[in-house]
Amino acid sequence: CSERELAIFDPPNGSTCAQYLTGYMSGIGSRANLLNPDDASSCRVCQYRVGSDYLATLNLNDYYFGWRDAAIVGLFVISSYGMVYALMKLRTKRSKTAE
Repeated sequence: CSERELAIFDPPNGSTCAQYLTGYMSGIGSRANLLNPDDASSCRVCQYRVGSDYLATLNLNDYYFGWRDAAIVGLFVISSYGMVYALMKLRTKRSKTAE
C-alpha cells in the first residue's frame, strides 16, 4: 500500500495496535495488513495483504478459476465457428442462389 491508501489512527490509551485490532483482524479484517502491531500510536492498516485479496472482493477467489473461464471462452469460440461451418454446408442449392 502507498501512504495515501493506509488507514492511520491511534488506539485507546494503554493498548498496542495489535491488541486493539485483535477482534477485527480475526474476523472481517482477516485480509487486512497491520504494518506496526507493537506501536501504541499511529496504527497503520492496509486494506489488503496481496493482490488476490483485492480480487476476492470481485468474487474471484481462486487462481484456477481464471484458467477454467478461459477454457470456457475458448470452447465457445471454437463451437461457434463449427456451427457456422456446419450451417453453411447444410444450405441447399436453391438457398445458395440469389434472387
